[in-house]
Amino acid sequence: MADTLRTRLIRLAHTRPDLRPHLLPLVASAADDLEVVRVDPTRAGFGGRAMIRNLSRGMPHDPREVVSVEVTLSGTAEALLSREAMYRAQAEARRHGVHGGMARRKNNPYRDPQGRMLATFIVD
Repeated sequence: MADTLRTRLIRLAHTRPDLRPHLLPLVASAADDLEVVRVDPTRAGFGGRAMIRNLSRGMPHDPREVVSVEVTLSGTAEALLSREAMYRAQAEARRHGVHGGMARRKNNPYRDPQGRMLATFIVD
């Protein structure tokens, strides 16, 4: 694992407990403000790109295979536009069986009827 500045700050906080109140705001990231609202997996089904890909490679086709995931996150507008939001969407997609996919934002942050700031990411 790379020895990043964040890792060094965490090690310093462990070795010097008296500095923890000053170091915690530096270590906290935008990912702490994010909350997962909804995860909608899309299955391969019969037909479509995944079926053609599997059949052309001579592989068996599983219509229940999850090919993409739509993740809706809630948080501040800055946190939803950050790179950490995309990483969080990728982590949720991995939990649903989509590995190694790129996350892209489907829409810009918007307010829902409950007043939360939301953004939707697609991982495929």
